[in-house]
Amino acid sequence: MAKLTIKIKSYLNIDEEVLAAGAITPGYLIERTSAGKVQAHSTAGGPCFPMFALEDAYQGRKITDAYASTGDYQLVQAWTPTRGDVVYATVKSTSEALVIGSFVESAGDGTIRKYDIASTGTAIEGSHVIIGRAIAAIAASAKGLIEII
Repeated sequence: MAKLTIKIKSYLNIDEEVLAAGAITPGYLIERTSAGKVQAHSTAGGPCFPMFALEDAYQGRKITDAYASTGDYQLVQAWTPTRGDVVYATVKSTSEALVIGSFVESAGDGTIRKYDIASTGTAIEGSHVIIGRAIAAIAASAKGLIEII
């Protein structure tokens, strides 16, 4: 079932407004730039501090309304989830399905993908790239939003 918000469950509301350094869609994994702005997380399989772009409900916008890097709509509603929080994150279209319990990592363009232990050679226990685990499934070659914890 489609959700109407990116923040599904939050025990602590660690939200802030930050200027966008590029186009960002709600549900994207984002990172800070050296200029203090945010952009889509840019390193596929790279370490990250989990932060997600929320929909701008204060302006009446929905999860399908992207933020722009210029003009009036530059302030991104950024959320930093903590343990136990649930986010409706954007999944990259791949040839591999995400099943419930799959570990996920950054796909390098703001989306997330299934963590592939074979390509990294790093055991899950030693990995610093895992963002969370899927608590919903998404079919192979499908791009969409998925709940992760």
